[in-house]
Formats: sequence, C-alpha cells, structure tokens
Amino acid sequence: AGDLLKPRIGLSEEDWRRVTEETTVIIHCAASIVFTAPIADAVSINVWGTLRVFHLAQCCRALKAMVHVSTCYVNAHTPGGKE
Repeated sequence: AGDLLKPRIGLSEEDWRRVTEETTVIIHCAASIVFTAPIADAVSINVWGTLRVFHLAQCCRALKAMVHVSTCYVNAHTPGGKE
C-alpha cells in the first residue's frame, strides 16, 4: 500500500524499483468520497493522487494494463435526481 499524498506514492526507493520492474497490472480505485471535504483536500487526493499513480504506471516496464475506477453518485434528494 502507498500514500497518494506523497511523491512516489510513499514507496521507498527499493519498493519503487521492485514495483516498477515487476508490476503488470495496476488497478487504481483509491479516492476520497467525502463530498463535503474542502476542495483543496479533494483535489490533492483525487487529482494529484491519480496523477501519481499514472506516473507509476508510466514507469512500470512490464505493465500490460492500467485500470482507473472513478466514483459517481446521484443525489436523489434534489430536483431531477433518481434512485
């Protein structure tokens, strides 16, 4: 596990090297779904964190696939929202 808020997603030099040499598939589904969080916090995790994972993917020599799972929601308590 890593930390999306840190460079190289918080991996040590040795772990980064191993991951970039051996990883064939990355499934990225980490995100903040706290919709009341300050925008700066949400951007840090959901935008910059995702870009850090994309950077990791670019560095993976044996990568075959990168999957990004995003979040989506509907607020059924507003006009036009449906459950």
